[in-house]
Amino acid sequence: MNAFIKMLLVSFLLFSPAVLADESEVRTWTQLGTGKEIIGRLSSKLLDGSKALIVRQDNGKSVWLEAKDLIEADREYIRLWIASQNQVTARIVAFGNPGWKKVKTKIVAGNKPLVVHVTGAVPPPVHQIAGLPVPPFTRTVEKGKTLEFEFGSGSVYSVNAQADGVTVDCETDKIKTGL
Repeated sequence: MNAFIKMLLVSFLLFSPAVLADESEVRTWTQLGTGKEIIGRLSSKLLDGSKALIVRQDNGKSVWLEAKDLIEADREYIRLWIASQNQVTARIVAFGNPGWKKVKTKIVAGNKPLVVHVTGAVPPPVHQIAGLPVPPFTRTVEKGKTLEFEFGSGSVYSVNAQADGVTVDCETDKIKTGL
């Protein structure tokens, strides 16, 4: 793949609505006990849901709020909110006989389910490990879930995650996007 096509692909991914979309709504956050309100949008949260990062509508600044200090409706919103970030990680974890690689893959789906397409050069049967899938194959990941799997490949591979038919992240044996 030449440099121009790579630049075009990365530009498309960076400016695609599926990548930039943050589906958190602007809402009023209310402090339990005092009734103090902040208007803003949830942009992140700790995995355990104990804190939420709110981007204030009035000044654009981010502030961490403790979930325990908010009214029940806000705590429930935080609990149910799923971040929009999607992530693909594919790393070679072992080399076998010449021309064979064992690849460990982790897929994190954000607020939409992902369809993951794995392609690559199929190693000759003599180099394959029993029980390890070889490309091509497809996996699906439900929104808000993580899927980990390993596969065997020849010299090249690609792990491409799509939401609504649009690529949101892709890693290959040569390109680690980190989008």
